[in-house]
Parts: sequence; structure tokens; C-alpha cells
Amino acid sequence: MSVDSVKQKNISKTLTLWNFFTIGFGAIIGTGWIFLVGEWIIISGGPIPAMLAFLLGALLLLPIGAVFGELTSALPIDGGVIEYVDRTYGKTVSFITGWLLLLSNIIMCPWETIAVSTLLGTLFGDMFPWRVQSGSTAF
Repeated sequence: MSVDSVKQKNISKTLTLWNFFTIGFGAIIGTGWIFLVGEWIIISGGPIPAMLAFLLGALLLLPIGAVFGELTSALPIDGGVIEYVDRTYGKTVSFITGWLLLLSNIIMCPWETIAVSTLLGTLFGDMFPWRVQSGSTAF
């Protein structure tokens, strides 16, 4: 696909309110699992190693963000990672990449579910003070 055919698609370069919502909601839910990992780090090493781990993680993600920024501006096409891999390595590697991304996202869902429930319990647990004991309901 040439650059001219990419320009003919007229990809919108604006974000709607729905786009902002989905980006924000995805960022909140997608990073929710970090709450549990952070607890593990704090329990095992204390707050200083936890802060260093998050700083190291952020530093490791900076080059990835820069690469995606360059790819997005150089190839303004729909498809994201799959399309970039397809243009670089071909359809077979792109197909494998798509399936691996799908499987990794499926694996992450249980982590996010546990993290969100932990977060909601921490934030709003005092609003609902009842506890369910084994064999009875406490309403």
C-alpha cells in the first residue's frame, strides 16, 4: 500500500468524546492489576523498592511509547500493531502476533478483575460494613 492510498482513506485526526472515554476507561482498567503487584512488592521489599520498580517500569516503557509514536505518525493507518508487523515481517508473523496479543489479553482479564474488586473494596468497603459469614447472610 502506497502513501497515496493511505492518504485517500481520510483517517480522522480528531478524537471524539467516546474516544476519550474509551482511552481513559481502558487506562484505568488496564492498569488496575498493578495494585496487586504493588502490594506484593511492598510486602516483600518495602516502599522504596516498590517506587524504584515502578520507576524502572516507566523507564522501560518510554522507548516503546516513542516507537509507537513514530510509527503512528509515519504510517497513519488503521490496524495498529498488527498492521505494523504485517508491513515489516509479512502476513504469517502478523497472524501469529495477533493471536499472541489476543491470548495475552485473555490472560490479563482475571488479574484486572481481582485488582478492580480489591480497589473497590478498599475505596468503598467502609460504606458497606456488613460481612457474609460462612453459612449465614449478614444483612
